[in-house]
Amino acid sequence: MDRVQMGLGATTALIARLVKRGFVKRASHSTARRSVMVQSLKGESTDTLRLAAVLGLLSACLNGFDPAERKVISAFLREVGRDVMGTLKEG
Repeated sequence: MDRVQMGLGATTALIARLVKRGFVKRASHSTARRSVMVQSLKGESTDTLRLAAVLGLLSACLNGFDPAERKVISAFLREVGRDVMGTLKEG
């Protein structure tokens, strides 16, 4: 977890969100029983997965805001996500 500077719980929650949204799937590691591999789905690029991870982390930070603030921030994050995804697909 040091590589992404996140704790185990935050990493697990982020992966669960990526799985739920269809970006990745969990798979058993072939030699390390206690390890889990995370595999890209739908041909998603590494850049797309990184963006999804960052947006997931930002979304998790919304818990400290009141409902009106969360609505504004969520709308902003959706728009940023759409813009960046469009740029990645064009490039």
